Amino acid sequence: MIYDIFSAEALNDSKKIDNMPIICMKWHPYSNFSSNYLYYAHVNGQIGVFDKELSKKKKLVQENDEISCLDFNLDGSVLASVGKDSVIRLYDSDLKSSPDLNKIITTYGADSENRSFFSSISNTVTSILSTSPSHTGRLQCVKFSNTSNDLLFTGGWDRSVKAWDKRTNQGYVNSLQGPFICGSDAIDVNDNLVLTASWVRENALELWDIRKFKKISTLPIANNTPESNDESMSLREKLKLTDTKVNEYLYACKFFSSNELKNEAKSTVNTVLACGSGTQSLHLVDYEKNNGSELISSYFCGSALYCLDAIYSCSLICCGGVNSFSVLTGH
Repeated sequence: MIYDIFSAEALNDSKKIDNMPIICMKWHPYSNFSSNYLYYAHVNGQIGVFDKELSKKKKLVQENDEISCLDFNLDGSVLASVGKDSVIRLYDSDLKSSPDLNKIITTYGADSENRSFFSSISNTVTSILSTSPSHTGRLQCVKFSNTSNDLLFTGGWDRSVKAWDKRTNQGYVNSLQGPFICGSDAIDVNDNLVLTASWVRENALELWDIRKFKKISTLPIANNTPESNDESMSLREKLKLTDTKVNEYLYACKFFSSNELKNEAKSTVNTVLACGSGTQSLHLVDYEKNNGSELISSYFCGSALYCLDAIYSCSLICCGGVNSFSVLTGH
């Protein structure tokens, strides 16, 4: 179903897309079509598109893969998919003039023989091998650059985030070693910066410089005093923890810049959002606070959170998880 975000009501011309479970979806970003074409992927490897204007669906591709994530490049001319088989597939999605619409352009990643071999070894070893041009485990996230039509990033269970440039013959550029990516929103890009959210106990939110392919910093998200309806309770008390340390275990992250906060007093603040299953909270972090980083605020949702998004023009933030769907304002 397709809903109006402000009324939370289903649109009259929307309907159930399919009986198969849908694992991810993306609106086509090209401005003349963005309100009409919704791309989606099933767990069985099928990619389809739903035309909201005509209320019709169409099967585009059937891959032998469990697809985890889809993303478009800036102008919508390329659609990328990743999943269980560790391969990155790029499709022609240029709605304006392409004669090969929805046909595969290229693929990056290991062949089936290499995937079978690497699937049997431990995450420790695959982490050491993460400078390889191929991923060695299930892929959970693909994210295009917000400033380039050609640069994209992928990450998954092999503890590496890899950069790809479709203008090159091999595609592979370099790797960021360490991030354990388990969510479809666990990588975000802002110009020369990459933000990653890892499903690990601590140091889960990391900021990287892709000009040097080096980590800039680890961002703090777990303290004991998040904002909620009962501010007197610590995060440890809310989570009913006996351990003195709050586990992080993140699934999603997103850049959320200062002009999006609409707060003149914070005009120099650079902020990011993150959420997951450890803290069960949505976090807002300033990554340039006094030449360091600082947790600005947290909102306790009370269940594991798997995804988040934001509408910048009206400072709306939303996150969803096991038992909750929360919409917050940035004012």
